[in-house]
Amino acid sequence: MYIYFMKKLCSRMFKIESVTGCLMLFLVSCASQHHLMRKAKDVFLNDSSLTHAYVGFAVVDCGKGNTILSHNASHYFVPASNMKLLTLYAGMKLLQSHVPGIRYKEKNDTLYLMPTGDPTFLHPDFQQQPVFDFLKQQQKAMVVSGQHWQTQPWGKGWSWDDYRSSYMPERSPLPVYGNAIQWTQLRTVDSSDAVNDTSFMIFSDPEVQWDVRLSDQSSGQFTVERSLSENKYQIKPGPEMIAVKQVPFVTGIVEAAIELLKDTLHQSISCRSFSDTASFQTIYSCPSDSLFRYFMHRSNNLMAEQTLLMLSDRMLNVMNEQTLIDSLLNTLFVDFPQKPVWVDGSGLSRYNLMTPENFVWLLCKMNDEFSMERLRNIFPGSKEGTLRNALVNHQLKLFAKTGTLSGHIALSGYLYTKSNRLLSFSILVNHYVGSSIPVRRAIERFLSALEQQ
Repeated sequence: MYIYFMKKLCSRMFKIESVTGCLMLFLVSCASQHHLMRKAKDVFLNDSSLTHAYVGFAVVDCGKGNTILSHNASHYFVPASNMKLLTLYAGMKLLQSHVPGIRYKEKNDTLYLMPTGDPTFLHPDFQQQPVFDFLKQQQKAMVVSGQHWQTQPWGKGWSWDDYRSSYMPERSPLPVYGNAIQWTQLRTVDSSDAVNDTSFMIFSDPEVQWDVRLSDQSSGQFTVERSLSENKYQIKPGPEMIAVKQVPFVTGIVEAAIELLKDTLHQSISCRSFSDTASFQTIYSCPSDSLFRYFMHRSNNLMAEQTLLMLSDRMLNVMNEQTLIDSLLNTLFVDFPQKPVWVDGSGLSRYNLMTPENFVWLLCKMNDEFSMERLRNIFPGSKEGTLRNALVNHQLKLFAKTGTLSGHIALSGYLYTKSNRLLSFSILVNHYVGSSIPVRRAIERFLSALEQQ
């Protein structure tokens, strides 16, 4: 009886100690969160640059899966280029190890080509060009089809008057040269009068035979204007010794690509649909992670948009980003805490709406499914890509995606703390007024405070 009584007593004492221990841990955790939230208000939320802004954030410990901090975390924000995180995850899950460059079939004296949407084709930053190497060896007439194309060159909600801007090239089934022309002005001082006279030349890469007119009046800077719906260019020389402008061209679905390819390959190429699409072979271009790294580091909109279109072509046999998005929301992203409004692959559209909770959920999911070594190779670090200019403190062990639209800033990714905890975070700021610099500095102070955990 004595032994039984002592066992019961010890058991109760152990339970009491366990409950007390759990309670103490809970209280310590609450106190820590309270301290962090107070710090977040001091260094971030109460910053004068955010007085009239709409702010939300969520921070999760990837190892434990618990939320450390949140503020308006389930509210919707315009996420800008943070939407590329959804495109990235879909690409990492569904795209092959290498980007499908083009599908082809040889029949009689004709080479039939079915574009895949590969944005790296003839892109100057991708030196290896397996598709081009294949095409330039061909002696047969080529026929290109754009019949899988079921969308528009611009995404829903894009700012149409940005059509001349380098960050908004048109989407197409057969992108070439990044769907943009690089115009270069070079000035040289004339040796006969080294003080006043200069001569200049202007050239394009690739060389084009389109309607190009040179203004006889110099402007304050080298400018290249393009008509809204035609490849007609007006160029005004500037005082710069060297100046470069990248201007998107009107794709005409595949029309412009074929015209440029004719000049490059010096071969017969035409465009028409064909009914027999079976038994096509595929030529692959670069490793898929190279594509992902490129659009994550440079926040390249065309690469992200075309990734969705390539996935649509592969999964649905049509190029239609909205049809693919609807499918992804019911499969890969069905467990989002809040259903997003998702309209494009790049985040150019202000119609996109996401929550901080959604982003940290996705980041944790990526950490669970892919190695951090792979993710660190794809995400820019604090000294790389768009983060290089966004941050002052490059010592932060940070791997994240920036997002910027006028009045909107976003930053979502991974942060290693001083104690080597891995945190996923999402910070979304909408409707700020004035310069983006003080907003970015406030975000950076917040991250520095999190780093101390």
